[in-house]
Amino acid sequence: MTMECPVDAPLLHQLATLKELRPAQSAAAPGSVRLDIDLDESGTQSGFVRFPHSPDDDAWGAVMVPIVSIKGTDGPVVLAEAGNHGDEYEGALTLTELARSIDPAQLHGQLILLPAINAPAARAGKRCSPVDGLNFNRCFPGAHRGSISQQIAAFVNDVLLPRADVFLDLHSGGSSLEIMVSNTVEVAADPRQTEANLTGARAFGASHAVFVNNLGEPRTATAAASAQGVLTIGTEMMGGGFVDPHALQVCKTGVRNVLVHLGMLEGAQQALADPTVLSVARPDAYHLTTMDGIFERCVPLGAEVESGALLGRVHDRFAPLEEPLEIRAAFDGTVYALRHPALVSHGNCCVVLAEPGQPG
Repeated sequence: MTMECPVDAPLLHQLATLKELRPAQSAAAPGSVRLDIDLDESGTQSGFVRFPHSPDDDAWGAVMVPIVSIKGTDGPVVLAEAGNHGDEYEGALTLTELARSIDPAQLHGQLILLPAINAPAARAGKRCSPVDGLNFNRCFPGAHRGSISQQIAAFVNDVLLPRADVFLDLHSGGSSLEIMVSNTVEVAADPRQTEANLTGARAFGASHAVFVNNLGEPRTATAAASAQGVLTIGTEMMGGGFVDPHALQVCKTGVRNVLVHLGMLEGAQQALADPTVLSVARPDAYHLTTMDGIFERCVPLGAEVESGALLGRVHDRFAPLEEPLEIRAAFDGTVYALRHPALVSHGNCCVVLAEPGQPG
């Protein structure tokens, strides 16, 4: 079923509300960083952001981050990134297909697409960068004279985000987790920003919208975008180190839904039910193992569980007479994420529970 996007789309109203939270203008990148496309030029351009890098085997090389700009007539600017973690794939496939399929003559506004923003991690298929060992999504607002991950974060934070009206941050569970196909909603200091982010999730159209505050972590891309008054839409699209067909289709459809809702593309928006709203806000939502071993799942993804329910067991093959460690639910909730590799180490996250509704 499809529907025409209304002229008075609430997403556009939210953009107007957030204008007073926006910075005056974007900053220039340091002279050592080279962007080899012109973001002010109309049409479709593809190139790289080049960050000088001088490792042992390449004295004058660069870390090259792919970037696509598709600029049509006047309209909103959408910045979309994937590959924030290099082992998350659905977002990257969504953005590369989008880059090939959008005709700038039919676009009202501009798309700036970053399908492999954490380029070193994406090339290695790793969560964190092999260059500096950092988690890119804990590097914001970045540092122009820092390590490679910090430089890329600073470029996004200081150069690209101030240009954007909407920020799409496309994640999945990566190699270590399978996560319910869902939108994530960044909780901002200003309630107007949080409400705008929830409106964005509804426009995207995944079945669940989940408030995830990362225990108050301010160094994420979505936190940085929200702090600048950019309407921010996040996703978690399954993961597990593979490409899930259902998750990929939800991601592709959701991104186009947002563009139609904003009036950037003509045509129809897929009509989806209002999402179920959940939150992951409590420290005990993250159920960790306190021993090494093999994790046995005892519940499926998306299951509704009661406090005390058995979620999984961790077995020690080298102590066969020892009973396995039982991981039990800390509260009533929904199984939002499950450990993907069976092999676990002390401190690994095995299960994440979500509660109904927005955080209190």
